[in-house]
Amino acid sequence: MWPFLNVWLHILAAVIWIGGMLFLSLIAVPVLRGVDAPLLRRDLFRAMALRFRRLVWLCFAVLVPTGIVNLLYYGNTTAGSPYMKVLHIKLGLVVFLVIMGLVHDFVIGPRAARALSRDGLPPTGADLFMVALAPWIGRFNLLLGIVILTLAAALTRSH
Repeated sequence: MWPFLNVWLHILAAVIWIGGMLFLSLIAVPVLRGVDAPLLRRDLFRAMALRFRRLVWLCFAVLVPTGIVNLLYYGNTTAGSPYMKVLHIKLGLVVFLVIMGLVHDFVIGPRAARALSRDGLPPTGADLFMVALAPWIGRFNLLLGIVILTLAAALTRSH
């Protein structure tokens, strides 16, 4: 029963993480584009993004230990096994996704926010670049999440 609950919790955290990225990309952003007041649009998106960011890092805190338990309980840890090959690719992409998330959340996002709220001062070229880059990093992270989810499904078939 405990291994099943561990897998369930791992899947739930992944669904919340990836589902949240899908929601932001496919629902929230398009709806917010219809908001005529730019300051309101910015404030609404910022509030959603900050709330989602906390949830993402909580999900990550769940995914790491449950993933380790899943590996110990279900994994075929034989060197060179198909399971280990897929797992190494998945974990490499997870590390890259986490790094991209950190850069997005703590470098690009704050610089983009600062560019949009300089209290009448013109934003710098670097600030404007961050504004343009931020949504593309978010989309790239979503794509990485979907690939990781696909690899997770492949792990269940590679025993």
